[in-house]
Amino acid sequence: MTGYLSACFVTLLVGVFGMSLVGKLRGFSGFARTLEPLFHVSGRRARLLTVALLLSEGGTVALLTVGWIASRGLATAGFLMALGLLIVFELVILIEIGRGRRMRCLCFGREEAPFGLRHVARNAILGVACGVGIVGLEVAPDLHPAGMVISVLCGVVLTLIVVAMDDLIALVREPSDA
Repeated sequence: MTGYLSACFVTLLVGVFGMSLVGKLRGFSGFARTLEPLFHVSGRRARLLTVALLLSEGGTVALLTVGWIASRGLATAGFLMALGLLIVFELVILIEIGRGRRMRCLCFGREEAPFGLRHVARNAILGVACGVGIVGLEVAPDLHPAGMVISVLCGVVLTLIVVAMDDLIALVREPSDA
């Protein structure tokens, strides 16, 4: 069963980091501007940080994708790289919450709600997915194709929920104008 969870979590992490990558590429300048006050850096350094983040997210997506197809070692490296990024994101979010600042991120290319505990919880859950994904790679049972399809579809649905988390929460919290 853990092999199927691993497939689901590879799909989830490839989807989340892939959508994050695409969003940042589309709104490169806007994302870079959000890093200036966050890290107290100049515009040039914020752009360099953005490039470094894009390369890291792209590397994570590549390692997870190629690793799942070709090599457990590469997939493990992809899970570990994703976990490392998530830990950095957690630290940044927790520091900003601790400072009482209401920073917003363009994590997926559009403005999201200010950093909050839900972002901490989201990244913690994704971190657990990394750990379970690594364990699932080690078990490596023979996986049935139908089970793989279901695992991938579950990963896609989870990706959409994670990426739209702030929007979904806003729907529940705010009364409808209809």
